Amino acid sequence: MNTVNVVYASKLRGVVLDCNVADGSRIGGTGTPTDNWAPLQEFLNTASPTNPIKLILDGGTLISQTLRIATLGHTTIEGLGWDTGIFVKAGSNCTAIDNGDIPGTIPTTMGANVHLKNFFINGNRGNGTTGNCTSGDPRMAPGGAWKMNVWFANINHLVFEKMFIWDSPTYGIDMVNCNDTHFDHCVVYNPCTTFTLNNDCIHFDGPSGVLFVGYCYVGNNNSDDGVAINAPEGYPNGVLDSIVITNNVFAGCLHAVRAYGQVDGQVGSVNISNNIMNTSECAILLGLFNGVASPDINGRTIHIHNNNASAGKRFLEIDNGCGDISLFNNTWYNVGNTAISFIYCATAAHVSSLRTGNNAVYREFNFSANIPLLYSNFAAVTIDYMSIDGYYLLNKQGTTGNGAVGAALSMGNITIGRLHVAALDYGGNVTTLATGYSTIGALTGPGIFPSSQVATKTANYTLLVPDGTIFADATTAAFNLSLPTSAYVGQTHILEKIDNTNHVVTIVGTIDGVVNPVLTAKGQHKTIKWDGAAWRTVSATGIISKGQATLAGGTVTVTAPAVQATSIIMLTTAVPSATIGVLTLGTIVPGASFVINSTSTDDTSVINWGILA
Repeated sequence: MNTVNVVYASKLRGVVLDCNVADGSRIGGTGTPTDNWAPLQEFLNTASPTNPIKLILDGGTLISQTLRIATLGHTTIEGLGWDTGIFVKAGSNCTAIDNGDIPGTIPTTMGANVHLKNFFINGNRGNGTTGNCTSGDPRMAPGGAWKMNVWFANINHLVFEKMFIWDSPTYGIDMVNCNDTHFDHCVVYNPCTTFTLNNDCIHFDGPSGVLFVGYCYVGNNNSDDGVAINAPEGYPNGVLDSIVITNNVFAGCLHAVRAYGQVDGQVGSVNISNNIMNTSECAILLGLFNGVASPDINGRTIHIHNNNASAGKRFLEIDNGCGDISLFNNTWYNVGNTAISFIYCATAAHVSSLRTGNNAVYREFNFSANIPLLYSNFAAVTIDYMSIDGYYLLNKQGTTGNGAVGAALSMGNITIGRLHVAALDYGGNVTTLATGYSTIGALTGPGIFPSSQVATKTANYTLLVPDGTIFADATTAAFNLSLPTSAYVGQTHILEKIDNTNHVVTIVGTIDGVVNPVLTAKGQHKTIKWDGAAWRTVSATGIISKGQATLAGGTVTVTAPAVQATSIIMLTTAVPSATIGVLTLGTIVPGASFVINSTSTDDTSVINWGILA
């Protein structure tokens, strides 16, 4: 192992560390602090794989050009606290620290072992004329080149530890093809108020792998992403994979985390957990956020667990095709009375599986609209499999009292191949599962229906999906049970008449091709199932219609809307009269009538009839 060459900046020839890095003023006097770029750069140039170096910034320095570490790395820059570090001189039009110009293709030999620790970098953003950049746009130098506080490419094993990255012209830190990268206990903040795009705090470009951001404080005055995982913005076909973002505080970002991929750059496994997220748009964005869906990224796996967010319109937005998303134990405090849904699909996207559980939203005390778990008003959103194991819509005070109630899923243009519901908070503000079911291929699980799935009805009623069994009590008067206006494949209802009266219960709708069948006798019931195109009878018992008819000349036509061509009809003589013959069944008109005949044309008996299911 090579010995590290350690040098204190104050010991380098010509270095005077007289800069207050907080504001760029000269310590202990007036005028401009000493520009130490040249001697510091001279030492940085000595780094190599056989001569690793450590520069200790034991004070604050002004620089007017980029401090460039060796392309092959093997460099540590370490401060003695956040009152030591770098201030970029006004008019420099430079990035504070980089490792050289980024080559057009990935180099054969990668850099390695770069460590920035425990110092302050002040990028002195200004307004485009007063700060670092003087093009009129604070993000760029004359000619249009973006500048930032740190810009690294093609490095393996890159560590940022206890750094304070402040007021960068654009991204706080940008990394292209940097693998095994760790951010630990850092502050990255851009307090920009103008030209508020392109101000990501931590920005990863593809390809890169094994990326860790933990125990950091990140913000940019709600202007852009806290952590951006943007695969296509690096080398072509670059994959960003094995990413962990945990235990951070995002204090004022447009989105805390954004990840997107395309055909020429994809995102693999991402784990986002135990973060506090204060954002103006949404906590987490998967996609470009430009209204255009990126191609499907089937290999992506996103785990989003145990996060606490205060956000405006939604917790999670999906604009990109994804493989598997798991969303568990997250809490969202709606801010600004603009909430749409917990999960929002803003473009046509495809998700292989979306697993959710124990997520909760607290809405503003004066915001009463329903906030569903999932919603999209765009076309062609397809989720192959979705599961729900707990979703809770609460008010800010933590109770389930006031405010609108509604469905957990506001389907819009969403198609779900299979939906499994283990549990929903039907006892609170979530009153039903979905606003529509025709685009749900299959629905399973014990949480499909609330506890009131068995109910007794005594007046006109339209069935809802949660209505498993309906007992119809027509003691007072006849009434209608109307079939649901939307149903999922396999949806089942049991409908039974429970009173002894002759009042008819009419099922408004079409079952087995019969329009408006009726229940006429106590105990008569139908079990019906939706097959995707029509309601079908699974089972029916008892006499579905009965009555008496009097023969005249040995025949009578009976009006019976319940009769079908395949109906079983029972006939018995109730009151014999004249010459009695043998009773037979004549012509059946389905849905209308049937004819009773006697072999005796003189038969005028009263006949009891009953139609079986």
